[in-house]
Amino acid sequence: MSWVRVYIHLVFSTKNREPFLSSSELRKNVFQHIKHIAKEKEIWLDCVSGYSDHLQSVRDYIHNQELHHSIKSFKEEVNEFMEKYGWKYIQE
Repeated sequence: MSWVRVYIHLVFSTKNREPFLSSSELRKNVFQHIKHIAKEKEIWLDCVSGYSDHLQSVRDYIHNQELHHSIKSFKEEVNEFMEKYGWKYIQE
């Protein structure tokens, strides 16, 4: 039987980008709720965290992907990633 890993980095924001998660206690409660729901649905969750708005840097990364991949191909980046984490391609 084969085994597949899917890693997802999820970024979300509050409605209208309101600074809703302003206190550490509130963030802790929200993160505990997310962990509880994941466990209930048998979803493995490595970690959950959050901070004030830092999404402009994420937008810049997304907007600059064309430049990024003109310097390094997707295949080269995947190969570096695979090597860094000691993963190997499955050959049939």
